[in-house]
Amino acid sequence: MRARYAMAIVAALGAFFHSPPSAAAPHYDALVLSDQAGGPAKSTFASSTEKIYLHAKLVDVAKGSVAKSDWIAEKTQVAAPNFRMDGVELKVGALMNSVDFNMSKPTKTSSSTASPRGA
Repeated sequence: MRARYAMAIVAALGAFFHSPPSAAAPHYDALVLSDQAGGPAKSTFASSTEKIYLHAKLVDVAKGSVAKSDWIAEKTQVAAPNFRMDGVELKVGALMNSVDFNMSKPTKTSSSTASPRGA
């Protein structure tokens, strides 16, 4: 049985901003969390997993909209519930129909708290 990732990670995806009011409700679809870029979907990760990847399709998202990803810790002994470990925003371009986000394995700092190395 696989060990749960030391920091169970959930990608909490934010809303899109600056969308024209006449557009259909923009959203993410077909979200896939994996331990490989473009890899198969996974729901649990071994404690040795170096990086977690998220791929999502963009639906009805206008050029210039902002896509946001936040990485949130849940059910962990080293961070408070719903602790935001990292996040990023990017502007959607004219030919974008999907987004890819990733986060490296958290490491311990000198004060022994979890700290992400970033994407």
